[in-house]
Parts: sequence; structure tokens; C-alpha cells
Amino acid sequence: MEVTDASTQKHEQPMHPKYRPDIDGLRAIAVLSVMAYHVAPVYGRGGFTGVDIFFVISGFLISSIIFGNLTRGTWSYRQFYSRRIRRIFPSLMVVLAACFAFAWYALLPDEFAQLSKHVAGGAGFSSNFLLWRESGYFDNSAHTKPLLHLWSLGIEEQFYIVWPLVLTFAWKRRWNLLLVACVIGVASFSLNVFETYTNQVAAFYSPLTRMWELSLGSILAYVTLNHPKMLPSRRPVAANLCSLVGGALIVIGILGITRSAAFPGWLALLPTVGAALIIAAGSNAWLNRFVLANPLAVGIGLISYPLYLWHWPLLSFGKIVEDVASPALRLTLAGAAFPLAWLTYQIVEKPIRFGSRASAKVKALLASAAALAIMGGAVWYDHGVPSRPSIQSSTFTSQVETQFTGPLWKYTDNPECHKRFPFEEANGYPWWFCMLSKDASPTLVLLGNSYANHLYPGLASNPELRQHTILSIGVCGPHWVEYPMKYYFASDPCSGARQLHQMTFINNLIRRSGTVRFAILEGLPAKLPAPYIPALKKRIDFLTAQNVRVIIFLPHVTPAYDTRNCFSRPLRAKTRDCAVNSKSHDEIVRNYALLAKEFFSGDNKVFFFDQNETYCDRVKCSFLKNGLPIFRDEYHHYSEFGSSLMAARFVEWARQNLPDILAAP
Repeated sequence: MEVTDASTQKHEQPMHPKYRPDIDGLRAIAVLSVMAYHVAPVYGRGGFTGVDIFFVISGFLISSIIFGNLTRGTWSYRQFYSRRIRRIFPSLMVVLAACFAFAWYALLPDEFAQLSKHVAGGAGFSSNFLLWRESGYFDNSAHTKPLLHLWSLGIEEQFYIVWPLVLTFAWKRRWNLLLVACVIGVASFSLNVFETYTNQVAAFYSPLTRMWELSLGSILAYVTLNHPKMLPSRRPVAANLCSLVGGALIVIGILGITRSAAFPGWLALLPTVGAALIIAAGSNAWLNRFVLANPLAVGIGLISYPLYLWHWPLLSFGKIVEDVASPALRLTLAGAAFPLAWLTYQIVEKPIRFGSRASAKVKALLASAAALAIMGGAVWYDHGVPSRPSIQSSTFTSQVETQFTGPLWKYTDNPECHKRFPFEEANGYPWWFCMLSKDASPTLVLLGNSYANHLYPGLASNPELRQHTILSIGVCGPHWVEYPMKYYFASDPCSGARQLHQMTFINNLIRRSGTVRFAILEGLPAKLPAPYIPALKKRIDFLTAQNVRVIIFLPHVTPAYDTRNCFSRPLRAKTRDCAVNSKSHDEIVRNYALLAKEFFSGDNKVFFFDQNETYCDRVKCSFLKNGLPIFRDEYHHYSEFGSSLMAARFVEWARQNLPDILAAP
């Protein structure tokens, strides 16, 4: 998000690129598209591709500086990094400090701990790595991470650190810098395409898979400085056509790409090539001159960096505090980002970026970053400072918080289990569960998705089931799906080759152990689509052929919100009563009664357990009991308390319907 505005010309050295107002206008398009996506994703659709436009612009401007200085023999690492620090740090430090201060009063302990870790990561330009590590099925929603957007800044800063070293290394050895940029760009793009279809999270956050976008700007910078006649900007018709095509590609990306698309991958070519074509067209192309270079677009472009920094924390904090952020509130918060960005630009960024005493400013900025990183680390280490007065005055007590943040998944820490059943490593997904209560062959298995895993704590700790060795592999649904070949190698963890591997592993485990007597199936939908029924029957037929008794857990009724909102918190009273009427429960019972009658009766009897009776009656389903939450997250996995309640209800049911499961093996 590098900026070279008109005022820069008075302060920067001549080797810096000539100021182009149309590039500021392009930057305005990028930041506004990102904001549109965050404010109204239904309409903004692919607005997140604005970040890719920023990458191309940054690659172009930074590489223009490096190439120009190398050619003139005026290259200086010290001056380069000094300018980058004075450019990037001022606004960033203000936003980080403001977020930290507000979070002290507004966030719950686990939320504050997470934000503080992100403050430290933002100050150290490693946010993309932190978010990459956090990503996964049990990751928090984006709106709970006010500094989520700093992932892109991390990638840019990592580029700023590495790219000058690469180019100066190649320059000293008289290598062709254009060829170096092309080779690195092609390699990065190829890795990006491969990772998008095998590990999309890595493709999104890794600097290696994003380098090509900045390299594209670098290639354009080299051609602009060394072979300007090759650019369409020298020919008006070609320049106009190039600019219009580039604009069309950007619009297609914003309107056509969705968050569910395989992105970045090939689709990232739309915003990046579009941005490169607009820059290559030159400042005299019609679109560049009359649209992008108009005063309003230029003005927004000049403050685009602080605008990008401010807008998402405002939206995120608004959603956290208000629970349901109305369209009017989102628009108001997004609008507030503009004056904040302008003030930050005028009062903080410009005075520090320009003027004298550059060395002292750099030292002060580095000290500020270090201080924020240390404070963030300290709060994270202290688990979000639960002793804060704002927390003590809320009903979100430490006992309640433990159910949301406590060590529910401590049951996965079983090295012997992972050694004997190395499914987790084989599948390549570190959050798959392999849970075994003791070093023995399993007698009861939990099959399904993560909803099978959340049964484990209660069942494994219930004294009535202590005679069992319980193994839970919550991977995919408990049915057996036949995938078409076009989905066979998809990146979804439960598609094609991955599910075949998973099912083969589970089947071999049951066959070889010879000890599995009971199987609990959990993770089926409330409404059973037609393809599920034969797939489920195929799974059950295999189990019964192995003399395994099958128990299907009816899908559990869930709220349409995070049950944290059933408690008061700083700056907000509780917004939910944590109960729904019993209609959804009644519908589930009807659906599965029909299923049982049609498919699962006679000799191969399948048992159906209604876990909803743990917290539902004929009138309503209540998600709080004794002041504690039944669920621990917005994905509606049981808390440890909820899992224990469910297990107690299951034991009560088993005494009446399946007493064999309570008997000794």
C-alpha cells in the first residue's frame, strides 16, 4: 500500500518514481472494494480482491525505487528501510494502540487475549502467519478478529524485507533482473495454483503463494524504467484499450468472485492483471485521466492506507459489542473510518514521514512497535487479564468462561493413541481427533464429524461407561458418500480421495481390532436429503456385518447464535434468552421416526437416541442449565458441561433401551 503523493516530490530523492494521481485513484478503487465487501458482502461479493490490487501497486512502486537506485548507483539499505518504517509504522502504531485500549474495556478475556496476540503479530508484521496457524474448523469467525486485515500488511512487509536483498544480490552478479523477477513470479504463481486446490488456507496466507502478485508489479516497473517503448502508454489507442480492459477485469473480479471460490488460484489473475494493465496504460489514458485521477478518487487514494487500517476494527468491534450489527450501524462505522483516516494521515503520518530528524523518528517508531508487541504478549500470557473491572461487573463469570475456553480438547492429548492410530498424520489435517481413554483396543467408537468428537468428554468421564475404551474419530459425516470424479481431488477435507482414505482407515480399524461392540453415529443433518439415506445404510450394513451395535444420535437442536450472547458483557447487556420453541426438535423426531420405520428394523435393529431430551421439553429447548452454557462456540459444539449432561441422559436412556452397553465387555 505504498504511496507516493504530490507532496512527496518535495522531500523524496529524484530516483523515486514520478507521482501519478491515477495510481492513487486505483488505490481508492482497491480500498473501497474491500470496504464494500466488509460492510455488505452480499453486494460487495469479490471486493476482497482489492487487496490483490494493492499488492500489484506496491510491487510496482517499491521495485521502481529499487531498480532506479541500483541503476544510478545510489542504492542504500539504510535509507530504503528508514523510509519504509516512516511510511508504514506511524498509522499502524496508532491503530494498534487504539484497538488495544478499546479492547481493555470492551472484550472478554479470551477475546482480549486473542486480540493482544494479534497486536504483537501486527507490530512484528507476522499477522499472516498467526492467522494461518489459527485457521481451521474451530477457528473463530472473522468478525471476532479486529486485526484480521493485517495479514496483507504482513505479506507486504515480508516482501519489502526480502525483495531488496534478492534484487541487490542479483544486481551484484550482473544477472538479468527482469528474468529474476519473471522466474520468481512464475514459480510463486505455480505454487499458488497448486496450493489453492490442495491447501487453500496456505495459498491465502503464505508469502510464497502471494509473491507473484507483487512480482507482477516489479516486472512492470522494470519494463517502465528500461524499455518504456514496449508499453502501450506511448500509443493513445493502445493505452485506452489497455486501461479499459484492465478496468473490466477488476470489475469482473469484484462482481464475479465469491468467498467460496477457489481463490487466489487462477482467479487472482483478474484483479492483478487488471491493475497491471491500468498502470501500464499510463496516466494519459482516458480512464486513468478522467476517472482515476479525479480529485475525489485521488483524495481517497491518499488516505487509503489509514482507511484500510481503521475500517475493519470499527466494523469488528461494532459486531462484537452489538451482537447483531445493523446495516445502518455498519454504514455509520465505515463512514467514521474516513475522518479517522484523514486525521491520521494529516496529524500522524505526514509529520513523521516527512521533515527532518529521520533517524530519531525511526528509533521512536521501532521502540513503539516493540512496546506494543511486549504489551500484547503480556496480556496474551495473562489470558486476557480477567481481573479487569469491566469483566468483574459482567455475568460472564470465570466459571462460565471456562465452558467456552476451557481445555475441552485436552482429551486429544494422547500420544499413545496417535502412535497406534496415526490417522491424523496420514490425513494431513492436524485438527482431526484421535482420542482414546487408555492404552487398549477400542470397544466403543464414535463415528461422524466434529459433533462425534464433542460427545467424547462426557461419555469418557461418565462412571457408568468406565468399562469401555472409547475411540472417537470425528472426521466427516457418518455416512458413506460416493463422490463424482470431478470432486475426487477437491480441497474439501471430506471429499473424494480424502474420504475414501478416511473410510478405509476406519473400516480396517474395526475389522482388525475385533473388539468394537458399539458404534455411535453423530453428525447427520436434521433433514435427510435423498442421497444420505442409501449412503447411511451402506455404512450401517458394514458395521452390523462386523457384529457392531449401531446407535444413531439424532441431530441436536442449536441456536442461531453464539451462546456467549446469553450473558452480559462489557458495554452490553445480554441480547439473547438462550431458548427456542420445540418446533425444530419435533421436526427432527418426525424425520428420524420415518427413517427408522423404513430402513432400520428387524434383525439388524438400529437404535436411535434423542440427545435433545438433555435440554428440550415439550415447550422449548433451553441452552443454559444452572447458569452454564450447553454449547461452547458458534458452531454449537457441546461445552464440557453440556457433554457431561448429554452423557448422563444417554446412560439413563441406555438402561431402558440398550442395557448391554452398560455391562462389562
